[in-house]
Amino acid sequence: MTADRREEGPQKLTFSATFVIWASNELTAAEKIVWFHDWALDRGGPDAAFMSTQSLAQRIAMEPKTVEQYRGRLRRLGLHESLHRRDARNLGWVATLPPECVPRGSAIAGKEAVRLAGLLDSHIRARDARLKQGSESDRHEHLEQTQIRPSDRDRQVSRSLRGADRDALGGGGARATSGVSSEAQLQLGVTERGTENGVGAPAPKPEVGAQHGKPKRLKPSEQPPAGEWLAFQEEMRRRRTHEARGW
Repeated sequence: MTADRREEGPQKLTFSATFVIWASNELTAAEKIVWFHDWALDRGGPDAAFMSTQSLAQRIAMEPKTVEQYRGRLRRLGLHESLHRRDARNLGWVATLPPECVPRGSAIAGKEAVRLAGLLDSHIRARDARLKQGSESDRHEHLEQTQIRPSDRDRQVSRSLRGADRDALGGGGARATSGVSSEAQLQLGVTERGTENGVGAPAPKPEVGAQHGKPKRLKPSEQPPAGEWLAFQEEMRRRRTHEARGW
């Protein structure tokens, strides 16, 4: 959580608090360095430690992204708090400790620092366990939603596939038999009655050597693929049968 005013946030800890951080076994050395520098840069004013991520990274020889990650982890553990600074882009940072880990005297180096560091380590382990449990719960919930509940996109794709199947089956369950392209039908649809594709368009004049009243014979290079050609022949036989019977 980010406080709006320094007066309402935590105050700067005394120097004795740094011994607790250094004696911790759960914090890494890099995390301790980031915590200590933010503690040292905090002068107790309303802006706290306002050094930017980039500047602090240069000071301690780290990548800015690494400093940002450490500050975020320290905040999640309750060891950092960020403050909004008036008319400023950078946040202010306050190094903190859990209440039970704050030193009560001025000289706590040694056994007392180790004892308080043990309490701090217990606090860190408990906080990490809660964070891990919450992360796993969110992940499981996300998996259940994606596996059980179909998304709108999945339902749309399913409807599109069903529509494509109906179109392929001609809308009534029987697959369409005509595999001839429209261009092939226009080229080959000249019948004895002078109609083209049954529309009634006048038939072109036959070429020299062509028999009157029969479909125009195409060159091999002009003929459609074998599958389309067989489908066309079947269609033409069906039409001639209908014409012969007067249908």
